[in-house]
Amino acid sequence: FKYYPLVGEIVMIVRAPSLFNKSALGVSYYYLPSLNLFNNPSLNTSSDIKILFPDQYENDNNNVDGIKKHNDIYGNNTDMYKDSEAGIVFNGDKSVKKDFNPNPSNQFTFVENPSNPLKYYPGDFILEGRYGNSIRLGATANDGTNSWSQDGNNGDPITIINNGRKDPPNTSKFNSISENPNVDISSIYLTSNQKLPIRLQDPNIFSTRTKPTYITTYQDPQILLNSNRIVINAKTDSIIGVAKETINLKGQEIGLVSQKLTVIQSPDIRLGNNQAGEPVLLGFKTIQMLDELLTGLQSAFESFKSISNWPGGAPVPNVEVMESSIDMIEQIKEIRTKYLGDNPTITSNTTRTT
Repeated sequence: FKYYPLVGEIVMIVRAPSLFNKSALGVSYYYLPSLNLFNNPSLNTSSDIKILFPDQYENDNNNVDGIKKHNDIYGNNTDMYKDSEAGIVFNGDKSVKKDFNPNPSNQFTFVENPSNPLKYYPGDFILEGRYGNSIRLGATANDGTNSWSQDGNNGDPITIINNGRKDPPNTSKFNSISENPNVDISSIYLTSNQKLPIRLQDPNIFSTRTKPTYITTYQDPQILLNSNRIVINAKTDSIIGVAKETINLKGQEIGLVSQKLTVIQSPDIRLGNNQAGEPVLLGFKTIQMLDELLTGLQSAFESFKSISNWPGGAPVPNVEVMESSIDMIEQIKEIRTKYLGDNPTITSNTTRTT
């Protein structure tokens, strides 16, 4: 666990044995995480020394001169957080040190991202970053102030990993808030007996005949991944998804790409919707049936070529029937060659069924 302070934040220094000097006199100074002066996860810098030593300046009746001197120098600043946020630091002679930079040479990348602190519930362990990211190891706390405790029993465990919050508008940054999967940027919820009131882009998400319990009413252990995009990448091996009941996928388009083999194994496959009733044809057997049918037709038309008329008792070829028969025979040969030959084109080269 590392938590580096920013310039202007207050840390407690402790004196302890040195790691590098093994002698009895070898000591080093170590700092603890910065003091949470404003209970704000983003920035806790101080512009007024009376925050650090209130007893010396405000509670000591014997230090009237010290109080007067302090007020003369610093004034009665009642909005110290705004001064600190703006980077205002007082020198001690009533002048303001305007060249103070909360981003020294090794902190140029820091940009303050003011966010409300998370609301604490008794028993919680909360880790908050400076940018609205957090980890809550908590439980159901049914007091009406969070999104996961509408049902269940107080004390049911929950873990919330959150990366970026959209704080309520027109709300003081001193007010604490709780996570909400519908407005937070990216989040992971690991639940035990909580319902999660998440809003979906399209509520009609189930295509299976057996429909799972809907997301907002499910109250058993589950894991919710919630963001604008979710990527699962197995760098060297496999992605394995197993469900005892159903697996449902929904999107504007669904694509599957396989470089070798794609297998869908099921005793009952429905294409189109779960009520589809028309069976698909078996390719090889259909080819065999068509080939036999065309053979019979060709044989029949071969016999039609010799049909004759008998005007006046003498046989005369039936030219009309003969020409039609020859034409049909050629069409049958073309169909058999084009579609039913050694490499039939009416069957798929990629899809097989049983």
